[in-house]
Amino acid sequence: MLFVNIEDVIDICYYIVKPDKRITNAININMTKQQLEQQCEQVIDCTLGDKNLQPDYIMIRKLFSAYHIFSDRLKNLIEIYDETLQFYAIFLCDNKNMESVAYWNCICPTLDCIVEGKYKCIDDVVLKNENIGDRFLFRIVFEKQEYFVFHLVLVENILRKEYIGLWFDKIEVV
Repeated sequence: MLFVNIEDVIDICYYIVKPDKRITNAININMTKQQLEQQCEQVIDCTLGDKNLQPDYIMIRKLFSAYHIFSDRLKNLIEIYDETLQFYAIFLCDNKNMESVAYWNCICPTLDCIVEGKYKCIDDVVLKNENIGDRFLFRIVFEKQEYFVFHLVLVENILRKEYIGLWFDKIEVV
């Protein structure tokens, strides 16, 4: 009988999650840093309408912080991969068009898993697999900016279900 270590067969592969820059007509969530840091549900006025696309992933940068906002259906998928995540509802309300939609601000642990080195940009960063463990998603901090990182299995599931608004850049793992 032959026993094979699954890690020897499948490459350990992670991707940095970024907003899809090709989307130019996404809804605008106008929130202050204080609002984004509140860990409670919130109601925000915005314009939804037919002209504004509702992506499944929105990253809002305020100063040196990044806030990761997920659609309801993407939140439901991500919860399957990590039930320890915390989500806080953001209800976007368009009073003019009498519409509303739920988004979720995701609070995810930050891992110290970047291999020490002199990197020019986030795309050059190398991660240490031993510090990641069996996590499917986590955050890293590089040059005072936060980034979400997803495992290949989660990325494939997202691509298969055709979520919009996400861009994935492969990151090296040793």
